[in-house]
This record gives sequence, C-alpha cells and structure tokens, in this order.
Amino acid sequence: RDRVPATGLLGRLTAKPVYRALIQAAKADGLQNAAAFTTHYGYTANGKVHSQGVEVENPNLTICVELIDTKTALETFCRKHGELLEGRTVIYKHVEHWEISEGDVVGNDASPDEVIDGNKGRKLTEKS
Repeated sequence: RDRVPATGLLGRLTAKPVYRALIQAAKADGLQNAAAFTTHYGYTANGKVHSQGVEVENPNLTICVELIDTKTALETFCRKHGELLEGRTVIYKHVEHWEISEGDVVGNDASPDEVIDGNKGRKLTEKS
C-alpha cells in the first residue's frame, strides 16, 4: 500500500498509509464523513480480475477513500492536500437519489441542502 513520503530508515518503516493520512486530514479539516473501503473482488481498467483471499490481503486490489461534504468543501480539501492526492484517481459524484421498484429505476437529483448526514440527522449545509 502507498505510504506518506518519509525520510530516514525508521521514518520509511513507520510511514503512515496514504489512506489513513487522508482520513485524518479530513477529520482535522471538518469534513462531514471519511471512510476507507478495501475491494474484495474486482479489476481496474484492462487488468485481470483479483480477489482478496480469506487469510491474506491482496495488495493489488484498490483501496477507496470516500469523502462526503459539499462540493466547495471537497474542492478546498483537494487543493489543501494535493501532495497526498497527486497522481491518484479522484472522482467527484453529485448525489442522486434512486427509487427502485418493480424493475424500474427513477432518479431524482439532490442538491447539497437535500443530502442528510446519516450520523447526525442534519443537512450537509448545516455545519456544527
């Protein structure tokens, strides 16, 4: 797994994984939500399909860091922490609520003031 750049032998041996540094930075910057997810089964681009074994982690699979907040807050975060994000895939997705029933999918666009923080029950635009 990628680690934060460090100097010296001890620094390199104890360097923090990038995903942990991103989540700690998100918490320090006050983003609404940050979580890391490992991929259990999948592929990237034209690569072969990989799976995570029951006993051994597969370092070839993707770790996804999900950050949730308003677009402005996420853009500010990315500018501030560009050294951690440079050269990595960053995807911004606007929220769309989907209702699925009887094989039909109905999508409704959600503005940032409609997105509810599930943990605190408030809208993303209502910062504490």
